[in-house]
This record gives sequence, structure tokens and C-alpha cells, in this order.
Amino acid sequence: MTKAQREQIKARHAENKAKQLLIETFWIAHGGEPHKQKTFWLYCFDWNMLMEVVNQIIKLCDKNFPCDPIDKHYMAVLALPLSTRSQDVFEAIVEFIKWYNGEKNIELEVKKG
Repeated sequence: MTKAQREQIKARHAENKAKQLLIETFWIAHGGEPHKQKTFWLYCFDWNMLMEVVNQIIKLCDKNFPCDPIDKHYMAVLALPLSTRSQDVFEAIVEFIKWYNGEKNIELEVKKG
């Protein structure tokens, strides 16, 4: 393995770790119990953990946050077929959380302004 290949693997690992932490932070912020650190690194592999977050997103959009039903980030999570790979669900959740966090920041700025 070349040095460049090792660096690519290291960069992908760091990116994946940041995404895992993003999901865990969202999970806790919306009422989920914190996972042990060794456990929450499993979000990209464990269907049970992923589905708990998907359910949180659905509840959030049904009750507290005005998710437009045609919003592409919300639908990216809800419209995934049953045959979808866990990594694709993981990525859709990450994109939703990034969008959600951006929307919350806009909402806070509007309330301040």
C-alpha cells in the first residue's frame, strides 16, 4: 500500500467519524439516549441504530419542525426502498441532519432579526 493510499484511507476514516458524531449529536439533541462511544461508530452498519434515527426524523417533521413533504432532504430519507444499503441510508441521514441544522440556524437568525 502506498503512502497516498494510506492517506486516502485515513481521510475517509476521519470523514466517516465526523458523520457518525453528527448523527449521535442529533440523536441526543432529540431525546435519544447517548450511546457508548464504541457503539455509536456503528451507525453506518447497524440497521437498528439507523432506523431509530429515521423514526426520530419522522417524528420531528410530523410534530415540531415544518418539513415540506417535497423537501428533497426529508424525502431522501423517507423514500428509500427496502433494498437500500445501510451505507446509503447513513448518507441520507447525514444529508438530512446537515440540512436540518442549516434550517435551524436560519430560523434562529430570523427570530433575532
